[in-house]
Amino acid sequence: DTSLAKVGDTVTVTFTASETLSGTPTVAIGGQTASVTNTTGNQYEATYTLTANDTAGAQAINIQFSDAGGNTRTATATTDSSSVSLDKTAPNLSSVSIASSNANHSSVATVGDTVTVTFTASETLSGTPTVKIGGQTASVTNTSGNQYEATYTLT
Repeated sequence: DTSLAKVGDTVTVTFTASETLSGTPTVAIGGQTASVTNTTGNQYEATYTLTANDTAGAQAINIQFSDAGGNTRTATATTDSSSVSLDKTAPNLSSVSIASSNANHSSVATVGDTVTVTFTASETLSGTPTVKIGGQTASVTNTSGNQYEATYTLT
């Protein structure tokens, strides 16, 4: 998802001027000065690498530019409704439980029993989480939304 970023990610804004500009535009991303490159003709690219000091949430853009006649303009919105938000909050797990398929007691596991860990993430995860049961990598399934089930059969 290119609309979400984390600390260390680089945000890139590309834009095209309608005419030749006088000098290089000044660009801020999330209130921070971006590096601007004239890629070709009237096309530009501005980049900024997010840091821990940046504010979480939508990263505002501000592009200031002038033409040869001295007409100055500022752009603060994208023309394609794209945006980037900085997410600095790690997900949490809730409703975590563990059980065994042991016929005598679900809190005891022996060789051949399947141990199942179920949990719910506080937000959508960017991939399948890695779960280890007894030091072994478990098979993880997304059961619904932010709910997961990890299983491992003891050997």
